[in-house]
Amino acid sequence: MFTPAWSQSVKPPVEVGLILALTTQGLAVRSYEPMSAFAREAERLGFHSVWLCDHFFTLPPGGPRQERIRQAMERPTEPESSPTDPLLEAWTTLSALARDTSSLRLGASVLAVGYRNPALLAKM
Repeated sequence: MFTPAWSQSVKPPVEVGLILALTTQGLAVRSYEPMSAFAREAERLGFHSVWLCDHFFTLPPGGPRQERIRQAMERPTEPESSPTDPLLEAWTTLSALARDTSSLRLGASVLAVGYRNPALLAKM
């Protein structure tokens, strides 16, 4: 069967996003400046999107895995966080990242619906 060339679908390029974890096994980005720097660098490198998680507290430290992550990150300026340390609020952080970036798609990869009134969440 003949299929005209104009009817063949064109596959879009692959779009790659980045999850900026607010926390990884006790290692948290606790201030906006490094979060903004990560997003701007992701945009400069050609990432299409940045995603944040909607959590209020960091995950508890996790033994050997945490040590490997800490060594890989090598962030002496950000000491290890406690499971009760607060994190950046996802919706406010996404709003600020929208101000500081120009082409990234921004979103929440996890949305904890129980944290907010449903009517307020619908407005967000």
